[in-house]
Amino acid sequence: GGRWCPATLKEQVDDHTFRAMVHMDTGADGVRDVYYPLVQISNIRVAASKKPLVIPRRSLVLRVPCADPLHGTLAVDEELITHFFCRPTPPPTRSPLRGAASKVTLSVRKDRSLVSADVGASNFQHFLSGEPKAIKEEGKKGEHTWWVQIGPFAEHKIEIRKHESDKKVFVLVVDDDVLVESGPEDIESREDWWECPFRLAGEKYLDWQVYENDVDGNPLDTTGIVSQKTKYSHELVVSFAAGGSVNLGQARLYIDNVDFCELTPLRRPASDEPLQCSPDALEGTYNIKTPYKINEASQDTFEALRQAFNSLFCSPGAGGGAGGGLLGCCTRPPAEVGNMNNPVTAPRFASPPPGARPGGGPAQRQRPTGLR
Repeated sequence: GGRWCPATLKEQVDDHTFRAMVHMDTGADGVRDVYYPLVQISNIRVAASKKPLVIPRRSLVLRVPCADPLHGTLAVDEELITHFFCRPTPPPTRSPLRGAASKVTLSVRKDRSLVSADVGASNFQHFLSGEPKAIKEEGKKGEHTWWVQIGPFAEHKIEIRKHESDKKVFVLVVDDDVLVESGPEDIESREDWWECPFRLAGEKYLDWQVYENDVDGNPLDTTGIVSQKTKYSHELVVSFAAGGSVNLGQARLYIDNVDFCELTPLRRPASDEPLQCSPDALEGTYNIKTPYKINEASQDTFEALRQAFNSLFCSPGAGGGAGGGLLGCCTRPPAEVGNMNNPVTAPRFASPPPGARPGGGPAQRQRPTGLR
């Protein structure tokens, strides 16, 4: 029968406790933040679903045989680590990092009649599809290299070569970094073959630069960014016959179960003018809807009208009302009528005080006789 409060988890202490900032309604004092150094996981619910919080768990187990310690295995939840080989796309460069390379920016006109992209139509279509395209390949007996493009911004170099000293070991290099160095049995290849599956995984961003709207839907003069992130990955396999004399010139690269030789060849457009079209055309062609961005901090229409009427009726704080304003006069104490035979004089800010001299100095203030 306890009361649930919204909170922000700050830190996980151990498997079952967290540090949290709880937003508590204290009644007269309003809502204030209270820091809790230890909160049991059983007392935490997910705000969106109201369900108990569940922390994902992964178990890493290293097994080293006593009789053959050089052939230990590492497993993730009982699955060998060799099934989790992965490289980022686009490939990171050491200086500078290219984390923002897979991004397209769309600028929306204030009247929402036109959308302009910073790339052309062909590159925009390739960005959305992420289709792998073949650039080139070079193969000879001792090594084989492929160049492939993932989307319009990511190019990868994949190379398989023989080990310098051990003829039973082969080296897989992705973007000039060694990914795998092993024999066929170390990566669970089928008999008489060397096969290594791995993934290229990344994120791409579609950034919309739009004019903001207030809470009533009216356009503002300020702009904001609506960023739409999409995660993606591609499955790759390098495969070649490893029985007898090995010829790496016959090695094959498969991307999403498609042989490299069957991929669409990369043809760079001679000219690709920046894409410009209406939001309706963008949705009809690419199935993309132009988003809105609401500025909740902007003043709504009713608040603007209330403030505009403040000066017409009562000054802020007049009459002891909370905040004054349009209805502030209604909060004044009732007038006490002393002598019904005496006239009631209007307040000085509603009419000129008696005896005021046109063009002269200030008149002597007259105290109303019927109001206290």
